Amino acid sequence: MKTIHLIFGVHWHAPLGYSDHDFEAVYQDTYKHFLSTLYEIERLPVVLHYSGIVLEFLEKNHPEYLNLLDEMMKRKQVELIGGGFYDPILPLVPLLDKIGQIELCTTYLRSHFGKRPRGLWLPEQVWEATLPNTLKSCGIEYTFLNESAFLSVRRSDDDLFYPHLTEEHGKNITIFPLTLRLKDLLFRKSPREVIRFLRRQASEDGERVISILIDGECYTKRFVLPKGRKNINWLKEFHARLNDHRDTIIPVVPQEYLKGRNVTRKIYFSGTYSDAVSRAALRPPYRRIKTRRPIAPAASNFKQIFNKYRESNLLYAKMMYTHLTVHQMRGDKSRKKSALEELWRGQCHYGYWHGRHLGIYDNALRKEIYKSFITAEKYTRVKGSFLSSIITADFDFDGEPEILYQSNEMNVYIHRQNGMIFELDYIPVCWNYGDTLSRIREYYHRDGTDSFDGYPRKIFVEHFFHFKKDGGASTLSDRIADVCACPGAEYQLKELKREQRQMAFFYGGCLDGRREKTLVELEKRYSFRKNTVVTDYVIRNTGEKKFAVEFGTEINLALLSALKENLKLFDSSKKTPGEIDAAAGERANVRKITVEDKLNNVLLELTSAKPCSLFNHSVYSHARENGKIRRQFQALCLFPSWGISLEPNEIWEMTLELSIQKM
Repeated sequence: MKTIHLIFGVHWHAPLGYSDHDFEAVYQDTYKHFLSTLYEIERLPVVLHYSGIVLEFLEKNHPEYLNLLDEMMKRKQVELIGGGFYDPILPLVPLLDKIGQIELCTTYLRSHFGKRPRGLWLPEQVWEATLPNTLKSCGIEYTFLNESAFLSVRRSDDDLFYPHLTEEHGKNITIFPLTLRLKDLLFRKSPREVIRFLRRQASEDGERVISILIDGECYTKRFVLPKGRKNINWLKEFHARLNDHRDTIIPVVPQEYLKGRNVTRKIYFSGTYSDAVSRAALRPPYRRIKTRRPIAPAASNFKQIFNKYRESNLLYAKMMYTHLTVHQMRGDKSRKKSALEELWRGQCHYGYWHGRHLGIYDNALRKEIYKSFITAEKYTRVKGSFLSSIITADFDFDGEPEILYQSNEMNVYIHRQNGMIFELDYIPVCWNYGDTLSRIREYYHRDGTDSFDGYPRKIFVEHFFHFKKDGGASTLSDRIADVCACPGAEYQLKELKREQRQMAFFYGGCLDGRREKTLVELEKRYSFRKNTVVTDYVIRNTGEKKFAVEFGTEINLALLSALKENLKLFDSSKKTPGEIDAAAGERANVRKITVEDKLNNVLLELTSAKPCSLFNHSVYSHARENGKIRRQFQALCLFPSWGISLEPNEIWEMTLELSIQKM
């Protein structure tokens, strides 16, 4: 008689920083509804995975849920599988963190449910060839990969219905193929249609197995089937249809299936990941291919995402730098444990890319990740023994060293591109005021409806430009006639004085304005005090003719939102500060600007040695989340500018100070 085994399961996740209020809404609609329904149909075995963020929420707010889960495990209806506790993309994190995250999840499940997990869930099925050794060393015996990964290395469709062994350095683990075609049928088709699909895959050998694990949030109270005037619960109806065909379709959990069976088929995978990651890694335009058959993706690496999103690469670089710092800690085991947990929290994969979730576009999520990394770094700095310093390191892995200033109050990271500050951490509140976003064109953006950035939106990015003669435009970008120097220029490091906490960058080039060629030299010098960055500019006309041009520096500050309860902006040039609309504004003769970060109770002050014209506006991105375009605040842009007119060899000088302090 023909039979087919069915492994059915659900995986539950949540991004870092998910509020209890949002969690509760999802809990009532999905978590609670699914488990209570499953509890009533005792004969349907399932495999479940919960990320550590979800487990922490359930333990804090709904311990009764974990108690019910424990009861279902004892009656052998549920098999829990592990993973990285804080939902990391495992190939993205260093080996010690892979092991630490997996062991943290394993320890949690064993202490709460009395049983060590033998399986593991890979977020977005991101795989690398070295994983079997690591997973086996952590006691993991099996995991799941999309059937497209199997198709990329095998030709036969028959391989999609059997588990395979894969090996690295003599360590074997079992890989179950995930059937995407069945996943597409669930909840969109009737249970009868799903049963018909399963029966068609049955075979005489009795060894075939179909595995499907769906995202838990796909199953909600709204997933019911209309039948006349009544609504039928999909899961209950599916179980009833399974009972009608138990001789053909055999529901099992992975450990039960593997018990007494020798998996002999062997397979080797290179880098692979889910279709969602594959789409996210591509720059538009690209062609969508419609086919009934799963497409086997080309072998690749998740880190291709970093070529698309600069901010993803910076998050990854911060993670790697924090990893090195934390793992070098010696002595205080309690502090190191706390630092490690903060490091691992920051490895939550949602913030590193953009799929159906906002991901890298989620301003609050990025802030949470940076907060975890800065907190971990803070644990490593023992008060009284940590001294401020300047170091050079290839922080972002671009082949060129960056300059990192570190103190008990601030981290200031400076890039040779524009000599810009790309990270500005205020340590007392663990906040990165340089965590801004450069907007890029996604495939779903329409021409003329969105704004994009041709350069990094960071701190102290210089511009030479002219204004349009007619004026009248509402925004600064509309009023600029031509940009005379590209804000993506590479600056040379002219001087570095570590002991004096000073450095100087140099840029020399031609300003192509008004047809004649104008040669200019720009020297940009940084110096640091306790909580202040001092930026000195020296501009020299090295040409043979006089020139007049506007010079400005763009300062993008990362705050949570432009709402008045989070952000207030003032012109503090006079004794009585005048409030400025943070959305967009223009003021003349400004010497001092005050930004109130109400969320962190922090004051940021920008002081100019000479009066400037100030333009300001809020920077928003438009990104898609679950099919809907969301407008997301990304930064407050301050743009002080000065009109300068220089004779040949004449010099213009300016000093700006950016200070940060608690209110």
